[in-house]
Amino acid sequence: MSKHLLYFGIHLGVLTTPLLSTASAEELPLTTRFSNLPEEQRKQYTEHSREASRLFGLKRIFETLEEIHHCEKLLQGDPNIINLKGACYVEFRDFAKAREVFQEALALTNNSVNVLFNLAELEFVQHQWKACHESLKVIEAKVPNSTAGMHRLVVFKSFLCKIKLAEASETSEEEKQQLEKEITEISESYDFRDDSPIHYYLNASLAFREDNSLDADRWIGRARRIFPAAVLSSWQDTLIEYGYIRSFYGGDAEPQQ
Repeated sequence: MSKHLLYFGIHLGVLTTPLLSTASAEELPLTTRFSNLPEEQRKQYTEHSREASRLFGLKRIFETLEEIHHCEKLLQGDPNIINLKGACYVEFRDFAKAREVFQEALALTNNSVNVLFNLAELEFVQHQWKACHESLKVIEAKVPNSTAGMHRLVVFKSFLCKIKLAEASETSEEEKQQLEKEITEISESYDFRDDSPIHYYLNASLAFREDNSLDADRWIGRARRIFPAAVLSSWQDTLIEYGYIRSFYGGDAEPQQ
């Protein structure tokens, strides 16, 4: 489900708070506090953070949290580690705790696009379509169009939100017409020459919307012949959470608040 949650990996982020000569140890920039650690502890921290990222990629969440705990014993306030912890809570579908942790990471990163994306992802998996749509508009404006992977995934999720909002009974007729126009414009903006799977998944979604699952499966099958599974996992997970396809593990989890 949340394999497309973004975490920072093993590199250290840099806090934006200016370094003051009278600052306490906890107020020092992260890179300074990391450099002030003994060499052995720096090595341990790097090893544990790398292992945490590796284990999360393998969906070994309990072991990931153990590595995160080791990191936090050595160094507090690393938004990379905090963000990864939030991703673990999403895997447990503890969305309230995940939001709390992501907000902590956001405060340390001056509104990082990665963390903003994860907060929007929480709204998506909870089917908060209007809130998610608004969040994704902010993120799309921050992500360069040249960043095909993340930008296209943001556009795709926004596209799906537009479909839900266009079909919602509380949406006015004027808003529905505008949303349908935007849905058409997005679907016509990408073709097979794009470096991402968006062309195939946009068309698959339109087919699902028309209850044409056979055509939708054809579009997804074409994407699978072109892109590796690691690239497609985020797109597949998106359709699972959206409700267009069912999880391999059986049944779709109900959204939680």
